[in-house]
Amino acid sequence: MTDKLKGFEHLKKNIYDYIYEGMVKLGYDKGKSVTIFYEKGLLAWLLNTDKENIPSLINDFKEYSKEYLGEIIFEKSQDRYKITVSYEGVLKIAESYKDHTFLKKLVKTLQNSECTIDDIENVFKEISPEYIKEEVDNSEFQYVFHFKDKSIDEFRYCFSFDSLGKYYHRLLDYDYEAVIHDTCILHDHHNRG
Repeated sequence: MTDKLKGFEHLKKNIYDYIYEGMVKLGYDKGKSVTIFYEKGLLAWLLNTDKENIPSLINDFKEYSKEYLGEIIFEKSQDRYKITVSYEGVLKIAESYKDHTFLKKLVKTLQNSECTIDDIENVFKEISPEYIKEEVDNSEFQYVFHFKDKSIDEFRYCFSFDSLGKYYHRLLDYDYEAVIHDTCILHDHHNRG
């Protein structure tokens, strides 16, 4: 597989992942398209290219992704790109991810008012015994989980338990390095499995 095709696959998967997360958390409106905004650096990282090369890849990506996402619209602003996926594409994502249980289980677990970090860890264990749990000293997160096998899920899940409740953020490695490692101290690094 060429670098260009790998980049296209990565961006397509990321679009699927983000739209699917929205479906799990919020549902989706029949007949409505979905828009995602990508900062240029992240889009370049997903496409495995430099920021300067993004414009030259857009038409090829649109053609490549047509069978998976239907017609998509790219719009460029100064610092980011706006990608709009048609309702046809949203339905394709829903169909493709109908058997993905991890995120559904995780969101359902977090909705339980009695949820603990052990409950969250059990969701990861259920999917694969090969995961990593980190306790972090950060003003926004106390725990970070991710699977060793990125084909299961490539995100790092950063959890907070505070007076406002329980919540998580999903971060790609691109964002994780900037947000987490630049602003916190890692404590107990637990390898599971």
